[in-house]
Amino acid sequence: MIMNNYDYNYVVAYKNRCGFFDFRYEEESLDDLLQRAIDRKYKEINRWKELLSKRYESCWVEYLERAEQDIPMVMTWEDYQEHEKRILLSDDLQEITEEQYNDALDVLPPLKWCQKNGVEMFCICEMYTGSYTTQYAKAGGKYYTKMVDVLDDSTWIDKILFSNMEKNNS
Repeated sequence: MIMNNYDYNYVVAYKNRCGFFDFRYEEESLDDLLQRAIDRKYKEINRWKELLSKRYESCWVEYLERAEQDIPMVMTWEDYQEHEKRILLSDDLQEITEEQYNDALDVLPPLKWCQKNGVEMFCICEMYTGSYTTQYAKAGGKYYTKMVDVLDDSTWIDKILFSNMEKNNS
């Protein structure tokens, strides 16, 4: 049975990473959607094993390991957007060198280049996905980077530094 009409309200996503398998077909149950994703997972695992049996490539090992670790789960599109945000923004603020900061500034035209709360910062104008991109900042002679939501300034580095300062002072 070929199904072409999607119900964009439901998606199968992966528990430990961003990305999703597919949307639900309109006539498909949620259990069938999940089973389709599980079947695809094992097909992908077998494909990587077959390729590795013929020739070793380190990237294929990584793909196999990722496929083996993937845990598909059904969720609404709204839940997936929150899941994606949680994963993308989960990495800690990272201190970098002045050279790394300047290199990032010279790669592409900066987006949202500004100074707030004593922190000079800019975002890379190329998005990772949606409104998520890498932000760079300098403050107090130190340099930082982190993935942020360019449309949500509560995720920006100046807010993180200010929050860390408050924690250290209490």
